[in-house]
Amino acid sequence: MELSLSVHSKSIRNRNRNNRKPHIDADVREMVRRNFTNEYEFYYFCKQRLYKQYLALQFENNLH
Repeated sequence: MELSLSVHSKSIRNRNRNNRKPHIDADVREMVRRNFTNEYEFYYFCKQRLYKQYLALQFENNLH
């Protein structure tokens, strides 16, 4: 049983690798980060808002 579990975990790790992914320089990554700052902020705002709505619905359902 241990052998098959070990083989299975190795196959999952190997499956998640992307050997064709190109290397991206640090300066390019930083430029993209700077250019997408507003988009990231908006995404996290929306995520937080949806989570608050979810909590409010859970609270409301628990009252009934």
